[in-house]
Amino acid sequence: WTRSRRRPWRIAAGTIRRQGTYYPTLIPPGLVLSEQLDDTVVYSDPDHPMWQFAFSELDEGTTIQIDTEDAEISQVTVCGCEGTMVCKENRICIYWFDGTKLLMMDVRDHSVEEALAYANSVQKIK
Repeated sequence: WTRSRRRPWRIAAGTIRRQGTYYPTLIPPGLVLSEQLDDTVVYSDPDHPMWQFAFSELDEGTTIQIDTEDAEISQVTVCGCEGTMVCKENRICIYWFDGTKLLMMDVRDHSVEEALAYANSVQKIK
C-alpha cells in the first residue's frame, strides 16, 4: 500500500467537536476524521484499516506509554516548546508540554519533516 504525496490540507476549528483547548490545523492529505474522544482526535484513510494520524491533549501528570525499543529518539522544538520525537519503523510520535498540557501527535508513513509540520500546526483554540 502506498499513499500519494498530495499537499496537506488545513482544517477549520469548527470541524472538531471535542473538549480540548488545542487542535492541529494541518493534517495528512487523504485522511478523514474517524474518531473523536475527549482528549484525542483520530484521522484515518477510509480505504485502509489502520489509523494514520492522531492528536492528543492530555492533562499535566498524565502517564503515557510510547514504544521506544530500537527507536530513534531526538529532542525537537514544537510550537516554541521543547519536545521529544520517537521514530520507529513507519511511525513517528512527537510529544511536548506547553506548561499546562501534554500534547502528543502520532503519524504513520510520513517523513520527519512532514510530522514536524503537522505538530507545529497545533494552535490554541480556547
